[in-house]
This record gives sequence, structure tokens and C-alpha cells, in this order.
Amino acid sequence: MLPTSLRVVVVVAMLSVVVAPGDRGAAEPGHDAGLEPHWLSDIVSRSDQAGAEAFEMRVVVAADEEFVRARGPGWASEARAVVMGAADLMGQVDLALTVTRVTRWESPPGRLPDLVGDAVSQVGLPPDALLVALTSQSSNGSPTYDGWASASRPVIVIKVTDPYRPTLPSLVAHEIGHMLGLDEHGSDHRGDDDGCLMVGTGYRNGERWCPEDEEAVARALASLP
Repeated sequence: MLPTSLRVVVVVAMLSVVVAPGDRGAAEPGHDAGLEPHWLSDIVSRSDQAGAEAFEMRVVVAADEEFVRARGPGWASEARAVVMGAADLMGQVDLALTVTRVTRWESPPGRLPDLVGDAVSQVGLPPDALLVALTSQSSNGSPTYDGWASASRPVIVIKVTDPYRPTLPSLVAHEIGHMLGLDEHGSDHRGDDDGCLMVGTGYRNGERWCPEDEEAVARALASLP
């Protein structure tokens, strides 16, 4: 039998792993787990449009069956608008968003991190774009407003029950921030967090990037070929 201290470590390690349906056996780490965006050069490139942001991030948007049903014939435009609503916030770090494709997927009941594998298995992992999977499932359940950024691949899942919610751009930008390698600021963060997108509540009311986040994104983008 293992010593008590080792048994505790083993139990903790087991509880920290979430297995994503559709991608059995693959751990889906938390979105605040400290990302290493090795995919950055795949989904972001330097822009060749004069007068525009210096960099461009390509996005594939997938809307689930409940989103499509609730929005009707205009679902594709509304799905695109969910992502593009964050364009001004991303422009603050010199990054333009371009939706290259809008498609559909079927989301099973489950927590957002559990849906990453399902979205990838149905839509595929775009070779040159960020995948943003929108779900409106269980619209009356909790939470009704949330997001999840995968720590292992360029995939975001967004819970959208109200596409007109004025703070939705903050949620999208917050999760894209994770895709750029940013972590959420902890309680020990120094500086002015008022309105900062990467604080714990930034996904609800963020309206700007903290200076250190701007600098971190600038360094990451400057390293692109």
C-alpha cells in the first residue's frame, strides 16, 4: 500500500483530469492552466492590408443545433456577429479577426470543457484558424453565460443564450486572450484591474487590456514570421 502522502497526491492528480467526450483519453486542462500557444503561427499571420491592424486571426465559427433553431434563417450571420463583436477589443492589441467559415455542429449535454472534443470530432480542427464553437444548449440551465479555452489546441467553446448581451464581446475577447497565451490574473495581481479583460471577472465587464497583457501579446505577435 502507498504511504498516505503519496495516496493524496495520486487522488489529486486523478481529480484534475477531465476527459472530453469525442476525444477519449485526452486531458482537457483548464483555461487558466498556463497556455503555451504553439499554434499561434497557424492561426495568426501578419496583415497585408494598409491602414488596418498589423495582424490577422482567422476564425471558424460553429453553431450548435439550439443556436440555429433559436436564431432561425439568420443564424449564420448571428453566429459570425458573436465573434466579430470582439473586433474592437482585439484591435486594441493590433489584431484583426476574420471569420473564414460558419458551420453547424450538434452539442450533447455537458460542461463546456467536455464539449471541446465533440466540436473537433464533428467540425474538424482547422489547420489555419481558431475554432469557436457556440452552444445554446440548456438555455434555462446554469451557467447561461460562460466560455472555455482549451489549453491543448486552438479551440474555444462559448455558451450563448443571448447573442445581444452587451458584455458578450468581453467574454469572446477574454477567451481569445487565453489563445494568445494570457492567464487570468490572480488575487495577487498588482495594478489597476478596473475593466481589465484578463481578471477573473473580465469576461463579464472587461473593456481594455492591462498594460502587461498588451506587452505580452505584442511580444508573441512580434515573434511571428
